[in-house]
Amino acid sequence: MFVGSSSLSALATGFPMGILAFVYIAIAVLFYFPVTYLYRFSVQMKPGLSSGDQPTVTSAFKNLKSMFRFMGIFAIVVLSLYGVILLGVMVVLIIK
Repeated sequence: MFVGSSSLSALATGFPMGILAFVYIAIAVLFYFPVTYLYRFSVQMKPGLSSGDQPTVTSAFKNLKSMFRFMGIFAIVVLSLYGVILLGVMVVLIIK
């Protein structure tokens, strides 16, 4: 049932669903790292705060810092790609 409906939607839209699957897998791979950093932060922070263990809390904050660094770099890359695409579209429209 599901196989038939996906092939029907691919025929109706003309967009191959394999590309969409690749995009979803790529997004999952990209977001694995910040989610892992956030998980490590939460796992280390709770016992570090309850026991007052300063090295554990410091290690937890290092994971949080890594997560925010990754997300910041990712945001800069995505915004840069948007800018390049926008400039490319503008150049194509001006040339026509």
